[in-house]
Amino acid sequence: MTIYLYKKTHNITGLKYLGKTINPNPHKYKGSGTVWMRHIKKHGYDVTTEILKECTSKKELKKWGLYYSELWDVVESSGWANLTSEEGQGFSSGKHHPFRNSDTLNKISGNNNYQSNPSYVCKTTGLSHYSKQPGYKPKIVGEKHHNYDPTLYCFQHTITGEKLHLTKHEFRNRFNLNTGNIAQVLQGTRKTVAKWKYCIT
Repeated sequence: MTIYLYKKTHNITGLKYLGKTINPNPHKYKGSGTVWMRHIKKHGYDVTTEILKECTSKKELKKWGLYYSELWDVVESSGWANLTSEEGQGFSSGKHHPFRNSDTLNKISGNNNYQSNPSYVCKTTGLSHYSKQPGYKPKIVGEKHHNYDPTLYCFQHTITGEKLHLTKHEFRNRFNLNTGNIAQVLQGTRKTVAKWKYCIT
């Protein structure tokens, strides 16, 4: 079994997270740290993952996890979301739980929060926003996208019986629906999406 020791860096805010996983695709694995998960829930999973080590045992993982935890001071540094050193162990309970520690609580909120650091620059607004960077190209959506489907489909509401003739793009935007779910309804692998079904007129 391979245990991946990784470093994740949020591309928008710069916050980092040191973690481990046995997921065969550590780049898609989001992580499990409380502060980290709260952060990506707020800012989205726009993250770069660097594989530091591919370990074959918990002993090896603990060795390298502690090495990088101390090298980068991940617990104390405001630039990291880690509440404890990465030793390959889950959070403990009771009096040893990190949330019982005042230093940990200060990292989540208060003067030690990464956003309170004088060197922290919010990268989601103003001139620091990614859309203001040189070479930025906005994503092409709607009718100009190369995969745009101009076909009008008939969707019928399963309760009211109302029928709508819309493209997939219009249908998705009108009801804020998942593109994959709409495709499944049109392919017949899913009966309805948000109480709308595909009907043939």
